[in-house]
Amino acid sequence: MKKAIAITIIILIVLVVLGGGSLLLFLSGLPKQKDFQHLTSPRIVEKEDINALVIDFKGDPNIVLKEAYKKLYSTYYQLKKVPKGANLPASVARYYNFKEIMSKPQEKKFSDFIWQGNVALPLPDDISTLPEKAKKAPYPVKIRKYSYGTVAEVVHFGPYEEEYPVINQLLQFIEGAGYEVSGYHEEEYIKGPGIPLVSPKDYITIIRYQIKKK
Repeated sequence: MKKAIAITIIILIVLVVLGGGSLLLFLSGLPKQKDFQHLTSPRIVEKEDINALVIDFKGDPNIVLKEAYKKLYSTYYQLKKVPKGANLPASVARYYNFKEIMSKPQEKKFSDFIWQGNVALPLPDDISTLPEKAKKAPYPVKIRKYSYGTVAEVVHFGPYEEEYPVINQLLQFIEGAGYEVSGYHEEEYIKGPGIPLVSPKDYITIIRYQIKKK
């Protein structure tokens, strides 16, 4: 998907902040696909809620995702006592109308459709205040609880354009296990575009849904 463009912007911002020596350490500590082999088959788990830095978006994904992620990371790096550098948490995105997006022809998903959702970064539980500038439009930043509970999840390796079969596999698994989706489509970007020496085939994305018994 072209959402890779937006995520590339994120990583570039991070790398600028890290600098040369820390960048080498960062690259050496990147997650590897072999570390997520246990998630190649869908599973159901209980996941704890998290405190998160969140920006809501609505519009052309080629614009709003890029701008939302840019402000999200800029704000995050202004905060004290949050993990940074090699310990930077993976970003998460929830897409409110993803079912509609999936129903569109591939060439229409970006050019003729409004995307809605939010992007987020996990925060320590004791972080509760933000710089006043971060709260202002456009793309006001908020601190919000990211609720979970019972979730079904699976990992996708490779380009975003190839994730639909994995999504369908997860949805079929949920149905077969006697559950139904009760929350938004969520993607956790463990490893993505914009990092030197990382190609699309190396991407790691966890796809997740909140679920409930039928």
